[in-house]
This record gives sequence, C-alpha cells and structure tokens, in this order.
Amino acid sequence: MRDGNFLVTEVVCGEECSAVVRVRGTRGALEGSEWMVRLVAPPCRGPKQSDLVANHHPNVLPTLEHWEEETKPGRRLTCLRMPLCAGGTLAERLRAKDFHRESAVRWLLEVAKALAFAHSRDDDLVHGHLRPESVFLGAGKTAMVEGLGCCDQLTTEATPQCSWYFAPERSSSDCSSREDDVWALGLLGLQLLLRLEAHEILPLTIPLARRPALVHELVTEAIGVDAEVGRVIDLCLFERAADRPSASFVARALRAALAELQKASATDAETGCALGSVTASQQRSSVPELLALVRHPSNLVRRAASLAIVSLARGLSREDSAPTLALDEEGILCTELVRCLEDASAEVVSSSLAAIRLLARTPARRTRLVATPDLLPRFVDVLGRGAEASEVNGPMIAFKVLTGEEARLSTTHQV
Repeated sequence: MRDGNFLVTEVVCGEECSAVVRVRGTRGALEGSEWMVRLVAPPCRGPKQSDLVANHHPNVLPTLEHWEEETKPGRRLTCLRMPLCAGGTLAERLRAKDFHRESAVRWLLEVAKALAFAHSRDDDLVHGHLRPESVFLGAGKTAMVEGLGCCDQLTTEATPQCSWYFAPERSSSDCSSREDDVWALGLLGLQLLLRLEAHEILPLTIPLARRPALVHELVTEAIGVDAEVGRVIDLCLFERAADRPSASFVARALRAALAELQKASATDAETGCALGSVTASQQRSSVPELLALVRHPSNLVRRAASLAIVSLARGLSREDSAPTLALDEEGILCTELVRCLEDASAEVVSSSLAAIRLLARTPARRTRLVATPDLLPRFVDVLGRGAEASEVNGPMIAFKVLTGEEARLSTTHQV
C-alpha cells in the first residue's frame, strides 16, 4: 500500500461501501508503527486542509493524510490514514451486546459532542454518513467519530447498509445536512439504548419515506428504558428536518441525562453497601450501628434496618436465649421499637408490635418498655390508622400485654 510504505495486517471492519484495515509502517519514520486506513470506493475528494485542522477534538478521530491508490486496473480507492483504535467500532459492540446503559448514553453523548463541534464551524462541515461503523472506541473506551468531511460522496444510491441511516429528506436530495446528521444520531441512540443492530429495527430495504412511522414504534420502547434519553432520541427522529434539535442541544440534554444516570448508579451502589452493613450489624447485634442505618437516606435501607431491629428484639424475647445486650442498649432498643410504630411501612409496624409484645413477656423488659417516652400516644396513633379489625387487634393486644390492663384502648384514646 502506498508504494510499499504500509503493510495491511488485519481487516478491522468491512462493508460494501468501504472498509477499515489495520496497517503497519514499513519504511522511514513510520516504520513499525500501526495505523488504521479507511478504503473508500468510489474515490472521494478526501478532507480539505481546513477539515484536517477541524479534527482536533477529543471525540473526532483525525484523518492524518489521504491519497488515492489503484488496487487493480480500472479500480481506484481513496485511502484515509487515522490513528489506531484498539477498542473497535460501535457496530462490533452492537453485535456483541456487551455494554451497559451508562456506556451507551456516554457514547451517544460523545458522538453528539463531535457533531456539535463540526456543525459549529463556519464552513458548515457535516458528516453525511454517520453510522456505528464510523464510530471507533479509543483510549478509555471513548467514542471517536471518523470520516468528518470525507463521506459526502455517499448518496442514496449507495448500498442499503450505507443508506439505512439517511434521513427521510434524502430520498429526494443527495445533499447531506446538519439535520441529516441529527437524524442519524437519533437512530444510533435508538440502537444503543435498545441494544439492536440496524436490521433488528427496520428491514434494510424499507424506503426512506416510510421509515419515520416505523421507527417511532420503537421510540416508546426506548422511553421505557430511559425516559430522558428516549425523549431526546424522539426529538432527533422528527420527520420534518426543521423540527429536529441541533447537535449542541442534543449534547446538552444527554449530558444532563448521563449525570442523572451516574448519580442513580452511585446511589444504587451505596444502597447495596448499606444493605450489607445492615446484615453485618444484625449479626453482631449492634444496636448503635442499626440505629445509624435506620436514618439512612434510602427508604430501602431504613426499612431493612428497622426490620433488623425488630428481629433482634424477637431474638431477645426467647426464653432460652441469654441476654446479649447491655441494659442501656436494651433501653435504646425499646425506644427504637416504639419509634418504628410511626413507620410508613405496615410490615415494619406489624413486626414492631409483635416484637414489643414478645419482649413485654419479661417483667423487667415490660417495665422498661412502659417507661419509654411517647409510648401511649404512638399506640393510639397506630390504632387510629387501623382501617380493619385485624389492623386494630395487634396494637390492642400489645397494649394490654404492656399495661396488664383489660380496659379498651378506645377509652384511653378518649381521655
């Protein structure tokens, strides 16, 4: 290749319109170094010098040089030399389906940032043929868009695999536009969010004019996976080009959506860690640790800690079990059981009442429970929330066990 300066070592990806090969330099300053070269047929004009300058963006894979080469008599290709990206393309990831939603949204954001950068130029630089095969994954699995300024030779007469990402208006015009890039970005987002290849979304032979109605059937599914990202994709896939947002708007919206997704992921991880702490604290019978977890921001953790405290109380109520808590910890435990009566979870309230009833069988613990501040008002409140007889019966029995009285709790409530 190029008079023997490069040796092709591997086909990175290939399709009917073009292919990307891995090459190794064999002479001069490039000897021993590895690169990627896209082979485009029919020959394209290649990027202008101003386009090469515009490639300096973290999400744009730069075209370092280009030349034409005759592979056999009468067949010429345009060769575009680029840095090597060991992470492959998004097309490979879509085939393997080996990525998570957060990665999908991040890659989509990075592609949107690359388009926003290109569209912000005064010379109206567009990609013209954005698709998973033109997005490579570089260091740190960062998405890098390849081919900016080089793909405008591809028209609707190209193969179905190449033209699948064209916007509906391309059915009557060979000219690509910013709006056309945004449509392709929407389709790419739909694929990433649903983890589908192109042929799994639409048959490759469906005419461009018929695609919007069919595509929007899947937009609802995308919104179900991620509401914020799904709505952004929906905007990109508006049938009228003038109604589609700019790539800059899409990038801002996706940045906000990714931040929320990362925040939720961090919260889920923290919640999982806290739930593990609940289990460990329960095994150690550590009332102070459980009390701290009862005040955790996560409802799931608070509920688990409350039930752990109730379970601990039930363990203490067994006649054959030796006390495992100091007297001051038992007092704290009693206070927390009473506090659990205010919990919004019916399961926590019910378990707390059962634990109180069991603990009250021991005279010393019954005395401690009765002395707990606000015990009676909270029992009254639980009784008032009970809509059915079964919901009223539990607190009444527990109250009678605690006080040793047979008087109805309703009389106390009136007082």
